[in-house]
Amino acid sequence: MIDIRKDQCVGCGACADACGVGCISMLGDAEGFAYPEIDKTKCVNCGACDKACPALNVGNEREKIPGTLLAVNRDEAVVGASSSGGVFSALADKVISEGGIVCGAAFDSDFGVHHIFAENSDELEKLRTSKYVQSNTGDIYSVVRRELKSGRKVLFSGTPCQVNAMRLFLGKEYENLLLVDFICHGVPSEKVWHKYLNAVSKGSKVSSVSFRDKQDGWKNYSVKIKSEAGEYKSLFSNDPYMRLFLSDNILRPSCYSCPAKGNNRLADITIADAWGMDENNPLDSNNRGLSLIFVRTPRGDAAINNISDVVKMCAADYNKAVANNPSAVKSVPVPPTRQKCMDAILSDENADFVKIAEKYAFHKSTAQKAKSLLKRAVRKIIK
Repeated sequence: MIDIRKDQCVGCGACADACGVGCISMLGDAEGFAYPEIDKTKCVNCGACDKACPALNVGNEREKIPGTLLAVNRDEAVVGASSSGGVFSALADKVISEGGIVCGAAFDSDFGVHHIFAENSDELEKLRTSKYVQSNTGDIYSVVRRELKSGRKVLFSGTPCQVNAMRLFLGKEYENLLLVDFICHGVPSEKVWHKYLNAVSKGSKVSSVSFRDKQDGWKNYSVKIKSEAGEYKSLFSNDPYMRLFLSDNILRPSCYSCPAKGNNRLADITIADAWGMDENNPLDSNNRGLSLIFVRTPRGDAAINNISDVVKMCAADYNKAVANNPSAVKSVPVPPTRQKCMDAILSDENADFVKIAEKYAFHKSTAQKAKSLLKRAVRKIIK
């Protein structure tokens, strides 16, 4: 029977999916984060939940420094539709072209975020771009296992803790599995996200969301939301949700002590925005987007080599990459204002996000600080 503190639980849901008797349910708490609830009358103490938990099974860091690359897709349309340089799209397209299936985070009809499968280009479109909210995985772990056992190639993408959970849930190596994570800043709750979305849309029906609109360039991306109330667009450093996210006030408690930082990741490949790495390199991204890649396993190396015909790449310095993207190796500290900020948002039905951001987030006129915070962020950003 899984026994874990709330500040340890990453909310991956692997324990619930691993339970053979269905005694674990993932239920949201007052902040909107999901945690396991156990029906002790059904539990048979098999230990499957414990074995799948990435917080309880934190292994030793891989000693080898990962191969480090900068990359950008050769197709400018793909780069424009991606959060960074279009590497995820290239990897996913390759798997699908070989008859495989891709699993990643997508918006549902209510703009919650769930993991889904994509088997063609149209479905893959839903997995591109960042979603700055925690994804509900449901029974995705057992479905991936079933696909793998059938012999099908699978690319699974997610946060580092979700990818670690997948590897632990499976309990063995599959040659037909490619695991891709990203440099993760942390995950906000779905409850906070929906309160913000309701405020921006003025309670009307939302038709589209883009966290990473690059009309004004990759470095100056905007949040763009279309609803029946009209179009909302704001530079990330002015948007109240992004300001609260980047100032660390609305993250899941476990994100402040993430068990999947540094090389303690079980992914084959880590991808991210190449913040601070876009100058003085042979790849001319022209502020359209540039990807950073950490290659962690021979399988990951093979996958990267297989997309060299559609992605331009060059070697990069690992230490410089980490210096510009510190979320790759360390968690952010808990802000002293976090609890007051969350209370302000969740206790008031008509919470004013702009005023809350002004009080608890970095000052929007401090552009340099915004850029510094952005370098720590992730969400790739699966893009």
